[in-house]
Amino acid sequence: MALNADELKIVKEAAVLIKREMLAMAPTEEGEKAKLTVVGFGKFTTSKTKPRVGRNLQTGEPMPIASRLQPSLSFAKGFLS
Repeated sequence: MALNADELKIVKEAAVLIKREMLAMAPTEEGEKAKLTVVGFGKFTTSKTKPRVGRNLQTGEPMPIASRLQPSLSFAKGFLS
């Protein structure tokens, strides 16, 4: 889902700042969790997924899926109301 500043009714400078901070919050070490709180908007965090076994859709063979960092967003109560 892609949202732009006009749909969220926020100032373009604030949207640019949020985007820049989200890109800069990448963890510097493998196990480090990144957190970014934007007051009045929400909290951005990352969490590491577990490695798992998936299936190749064409052949049905099992194949390993590596762990990765998954971004998440929790909206602030003030933003939702």
